[in-house]
Amino acid sequence: MPELGPYRAVFAIGRFRSLALIALFARVPAAAAPIVLTMHVVHEMGHGYAAAGLVGSAAAVGSGIGAPAMGWINDRRGLRTTLILTACAEAGFWVAAPLLSLSALLPAALVASALGMPINSVVRQCAAAIAPRCHWRAAFAVDSITTDLAYVLGPALGVLTLLHVGSAAVMWTFGACWLIVNTLLWFLDPPTRSESDQAPRRALRGWFSRPLLAALLIASTTVALSVATELTLVAKLQSHGQQALIAPIYALWALASAAGGFVYGLSGGGIRLFSYSLALTGFTFLLAPVGTWQGLALLLVPAGLACAPSLAACSVRISELAPDQARGLVTGLHGFAMTLGATATTPAVGVLIDRTTAGTAIAVTAVVCLVIIVAAARLDHSEPRES
Repeated sequence: MPELGPYRAVFAIGRFRSLALIALFARVPAAAAPIVLTMHVVHEMGHGYAAAGLVGSAAAVGSGIGAPAMGWINDRRGLRTTLILTACAEAGFWVAAPLLSLSALLPAALVASALGMPINSVVRQCAAAIAPRCHWRAAFAVDSITTDLAYVLGPALGVLTLLHVGSAAVMWTFGACWLIVNTLLWFLDPPTRSESDQAPRRALRGWFSRPLLAALLIASTTVALSVATELTLVAKLQSHGQQALIAPIYALWALASAAGGFVYGLSGGGIRLFSYSLALTGFTFLLAPVGTWQGLALLLVPAGLACAPSLAACSVRISELAPDQARGLVTGLHGFAMTLGATATTPAVGVLIDRTTAGTAIAVTAVVCLVIIVAAARLDHSEPRES
């Protein structure tokens, strides 16, 4: 099938195949961690969801701070130095977490997340270094697809395992998984800088450009729209007593996103980043008035189809703008932007759902994201592109 050429080309690179498999393996516990921590705090420790939210927020703030810092270490000292830090932090936290009180769990989650493995940033940095520039679309499409698959598998596996063996066993398993991930990456030792980067080398003083800021803003809005969609889906189905449909409709949405990412990897470069973001915003806005599960399922398909391409296009654009000698820092900022989009949106949408309706919450989110996308487009056009 010649139309699969981009994927055949990128999977022909042995290190990329290994990196993609490690990424999928690592992202499953990463996707399961928030719900496992929440259930541990609520059901095992006997605290409320507010306390669980504080632990989740501490972890999110830590990962937001840590991603650029770990990227900077990658640039200066190499990936293996980073792996030593992340292995100790991840394994230590997940072994100790079941034994900690809430007052100790909060700072531990913050510190461990700051020093832990920023798996998304590491994978994107290494993928950009391994794959030739002409195959970045397919490479980052694979990155988005593995993320979607992990978010289908991770939470479900985490909850099912926790219900059968308890949160302590699940957390210790997470610690073992992260040790395995760090060990595999140590032996794979993927490059973090391209050996044949054809882009003009820029002075590090000028690497943070307006187009880069625009791409980071788009990354934040994409995650914000995804978070708002997830919360709205849960709220609308729960209000109708249809909680049993949350998992299958969520899976449909994630699989549609993976399909969109797959098609993106096969396509040419004619569609701009902002077009994907605008499509995602429009389809997300259309969810606002929908009140039936059939309508939600129907509209989540096009919303999902636009989600992974938007994320992958952001990764391509940010990699194009990153100077090779600061690629780790820039991909870390990419991770920070995505974390910021999630952490800023979650409480805001929650408040809107509580005080108004789920439809109003997602409509307001879509309008705010549209304003940010328009501002980002103006930023991108306000600075001449490098030839």
